[in-house]
Amino acid sequence: MGKATALNLLRHGFPVTIWNRTLSKCGELVESGASVEETPAAVIKKCKYTIAMLSDPSAALSVVLDKDGVLKQMCSGKGYIDM
Repeated sequence: MGKATALNLLRHGFPVTIWNRTLSKCGELVESGASVEETPAAVIKKCKYTIAMLSDPSAALSVVLDKDGVLKQMCSGKGYIDM
């Protein structure tokens, strides 16, 4: 999800878990209360709903299908939204 959306959710008391291919981009959200996971699969495992906002279709496919991707953790009751 976008940084502004994540910050808005945090301001309203919702828990937010994030992952980014570039860990240094997570700093402001962590300072605002977000937790960070090491892989997309770890985010899916921890969260009921996941929103992904990636740069292009190849990045989106990579996050879903690669090692430690979200597909390995998807199960009944989980929601994944690719923006």
